[in-house]
Amino acid sequence: MQRFVGLRLFNDDTTPMEVVLRILMRELHLAESVAFAAMLRVHTEGHEIVALIPEQEAEVVSVRVAAAIEKHAVALHFEMTAPLDRETEAEWRRDSKEWPDDGNFAPWVGAVVGALVVLVVAGVIAVR
Repeated sequence: MQRFVGLRLFNDDTTPMEVVLRILMRELHLAESVAFAAMLRVHTEGHEIVALIPEQEAEVVSVRVAAAIEKHAVALHFEMTAPLDRETEAEWRRDSKEWPDDGNFAPWVGAVVGALVVLVVAGVIAVR
């Protein structure tokens, strides 16, 4: 039975969002929409498991993520969790808020629009 560890990302007040997105997409191979949702959860919750990684690949992924953080010279911090039991893994997959397989994107449209409004109000995105 394959076991998984979680990559927990911690929020900080200095790392630009685009750098976090770039690292999540390039190093963890997350789709842009999934990376964006994960980044927002980290920002609002303070930390979040953003990916499940097969236990035998965890060290390689950890080195890759650490190298990307160093390359961008940011204060981003992450940790690998202990291997997850089957129940915890199933719960994470159920609650991970990834894009649904059933094509029901309505909840996501509201979440993305809400996030964009927050970014516009915060001045991160300029409206012309």
